[in-house]
Amino acid sequence: METRTDCCKWFGISCDANNHRVTTLTLVGQPDQSNTSLSGTISPSLFKLHYLGEIYLQNLQNLSGPFPNLLFSLPNIEYIYFENSKLSGQIPVNIGDLTRLVALSFAGNRFLGPIPSSISKLTQLGQLKFGENLLTGTIPAGIQQLKKLTLSSWHPNMLKLHPHMGDDIPQNQLTGTVPDIFSTLTELRSLSLSHNKFFEKIPSTISALAPKLIMEMNVKGIESLDLSYNGFHLSEIPKWVTSLHLL
Repeated sequence: METRTDCCKWFGISCDANNHRVTTLTLVGQPDQSNTSLSGTISPSLFKLHYLGEIYLQNLQNLSGPFPNLLFSLPNIEYIYFENSKLSGQIPVNIGDLTRLVALSFAGNRFLGPIPSSISKLTQLGQLKFGENLLTGTIPAGIQQLKKLTLSSWHPNMLKLHPHMGDDIPQNQLTGTVPDIFSTLTELRSLSLSHNKFFEKIPSTISALAPKLIMEMNVKGIESLDLSYNGFHLSEIPKWVTSLHLL
């Protein structure tokens, strides 16, 4: 007689208390012990986990392969963190079909090519992290539709989880002008565009992110902003840098 184990008791697995279906998958490696982490590609059989809402595959430095298209078969997926691995290739043009996403991070991989314009359809996103990749091209102007964003990172060394990698850390090479998108991103608290190839002027609407004092002494606005190591043309420090608009 076949003996089955309860996968809900496995390390890194969380299940729904009522139907005992897998809802969360968490596998986290050690950044300084690459020889002990899982290797290979992401199994396509994960598409069977129809109740999966959160997947965290982080610091698995020997995990490789292309973008896992199985994600499009997970109707309840809301949180995707594939960080600090060796996933590569291009981000699918239909990434915007994952409309339930609240958080999306591919930081610390080897994705290349442009950022799909369909990303503007992910209007529920609160976090978007593409740092430490090999992305090129411009930031889609449709990003301004992501009005719930609180954190957005595109620079090459945000998490700093690979001290042994040195100069081998992948770097995005995003170019062009930064789109004039900030007036709608009122929830943004952290933005990093450093170490890219942006040029021209910084949009004046970025001043909309400046902290403001609102009712009951609550301060609302940007907390971290990094635009360093680009090619912006600044003849003087913009007024919005020192203007806090405290009311």
